[in-house]
Amino acid sequence: MHSGGPAGGAGPGWLWGVSPVVPLLFVAGVVGFGYLLVRSAGTDSVDDPAIERLRRRYANGEVSDEEFERRLDRLREN
Repeated sequence: MHSGGPAGGAGPGWLWGVSPVVPLLFVAGVVGFGYLLVRSAGTDSVDDPAIERLRRRYANGEVSDEEFERRLDRLREN
């Protein structure tokens, strides 16, 4: 009875039995999804010049903490 992966150890033996390409596609999908999550996490300041201007105004002391948060929330909604 075969109860493991390609080397006979514990693991999803049924997955290796289907095709050697299936695990590779699965790993590629997980890596690709992670890449998209990381890439989308930091795009607002790079892609949105309005957010960048707001951050500069906040850094220069032209906007209060409360005003900054309110405007940032509003910009991120769009």
